[in-house]
Amino acid sequence: MNNLDMIFAMLVTANHIGSTNLDITVMNSSSNTEKIFSDYVDSALAQHGFSLIAPQLAERRSPGMRQGVLFTAEEMVGRDWVSVRTYSVFDHELDDGPTPEKLTTYDVVAGVCSGGTMAEEDTFLSVLEMTMGIFLPDFLRYGTVDAIVRDVELYPGSASRHIGTRPVAATFNLAHCLETIGRRSEAKALYVEAAEQLEESDDALALVYAELARLRAETLERADTTEGALAKSDDATHDAFDESVLPEMDEALRPFYTRLLRYLESVRQNPAASCPSLLFRAMDELYETDARPGFWRSVSSSAVMNVVKTYAPDFEREMTALSPDELTEYVEDLELGLYMRSFDELCAERLLALPPHIRPETREDVYEWLMADFDRRGEEDESEYLERDGFKGADGAIRAMRILSRTVTP
Repeated sequence: MNNLDMIFAMLVTANHIGSTNLDITVMNSSSNTEKIFSDYVDSALAQHGFSLIAPQLAERRSPGMRQGVLFTAEEMVGRDWVSVRTYSVFDHELDDGPTPEKLTTYDVVAGVCSGGTMAEEDTFLSVLEMTMGIFLPDFLRYGTVDAIVRDVELYPGSASRHIGTRPVAATFNLAHCLETIGRRSEAKALYVEAAEQLEESDDALALVYAELARLRAETLERADTTEGALAKSDDATHDAFDESVLPEMDEALRPFYTRLLRYLESVRQNPAASCPSLLFRAMDELYETDARPGFWRSVSSSAVMNVVKTYAPDFEREMTALSPDELTEYVEDLELGLYMRSFDELCAERLLALPPHIRPETREDVYEWLMADFDRRGEEDESEYLERDGFKGADGAIRAMRILSRTVTP
């Protein structure tokens, strides 16, 4: 039995020891309830990256973590009930969050169960809407490990709500986050700390985390040694950014594309995925330090793709292997994301050009002013796009305005 086999065997035992018997009979959900859930995911959650992965479970993923909402149908005291729950978990080797095969998880160690609501099945839609109304804003705010690390470091008292209330796993989860965003030396130190703290415990789950923490620290140590040996030969390659990857029109953004390449090299994640979330996470983070009018409208999707292919030469082959249309859809998602950002940027610029005393502030007033401005200019495409998004489009403009206000003088 190898080390990982041993860890998983220990984990099964630890979970069995810690399990709790609940006086609840889990039932099969009705097709009507499943349709309500599916329709709600399509209409309210898909725009935020959620997709249905089982009739009772929807998830969205970003590097290093996954977030989800699920429901279960249950019978208690002779009546049919539904329970709606949300969770955020880190997808490392000890991920114990809900899955399509294990929906009845009421607690997770490798993350946080945000909360949930239970009510009779005939009120399912209202319960679902109420639950997501409470928890979705935090999902969106803390949907990446970058955001979690920033909040934990800025406000240590909030750590338990992001990396879990179980001390057995909290240090390991934070180390996983640091490793995911490329801060590997700090991650290694935390893994060592977790292993040393837990290895003397008589708790089965603690021993599981201690063993995996030790293995993760050893893996990072070997990687550092290997990279150190190759550093001299790599430096020549990394310092030479291929001039041909940037169209002439993007010359002013050369530093941005170069930093994007460096970012990808630092996180060392495979960009071949069903959506370009890694690219947008990187670009949004870089933009925060380089915000200026017209920035997103100057970013070229072809230049971004060339940066990706410079970083990962096998990218196109891997994407095509996933499905014949995967690469095309990936580029389309990239272009849509860039358009959304450039649209918000355009709206923000026009709002910031107004004198402060007449500039709209509420989302409703921002929406109305932008619609009137598009109509006055005869910009039908922009008007239709904003109308389709409604007040959410106004929210995007307000967020862009906050960022640009640092560089735009009214």
